[in-house]
Amino acid sequence: MLVGYGAPEELARFTSRPDRTVRVPGHPDEAGPPVLDAVAHGDRAHIHVSRRSNAEPARAAWRVRLGPYVLTVGGIEPRKGSLDLIEAYAVLRAARPDARPVIASGENLFDYREYRARWEARAAGPGIEPVVLGGVPEAALPSLVAA
Repeated sequence: MLVGYGAPEELARFTSRPDRTVRVPGHPDEAGPPVLDAVAHGDRAHIHVSRRSNAEPARAAWRVRLGPYVLTVGGIEPRKGSLDLIEAYAVLRAARPDARPVIASGENLFDYREYRARWEARAAGPGIEPVVLGGVPEAALPSLVAA
């Protein structure tokens, strides 16, 4: 089993051998699962990795969709201090007028409609327009946080 960086010519050399399996993850951190899979099955593998992560397109998609942003993960509810976050966004806007507040939240267990209405009214006062994404799939959270 060979793991490491390689030029396209080197990769082609390894693919020409029938006893080699070639896996192409995008980043060294992503090479682990294919290596473990190869070991578990007694296979040989040449892992060709690049310096660019496969996750970069996902991060770029969030940046294109949202622009610069400050992210909060969690529901709009009293225990999360959502009203205080609106005040913090107002302060942040003075330094970074281009940064948007973004909230990734799932469903709340309790009825916070009244609190949510107060939150929306407080945001409207200073003209803050938060983007509420709602529930974000767990697999998409890392790229949203990292973008």
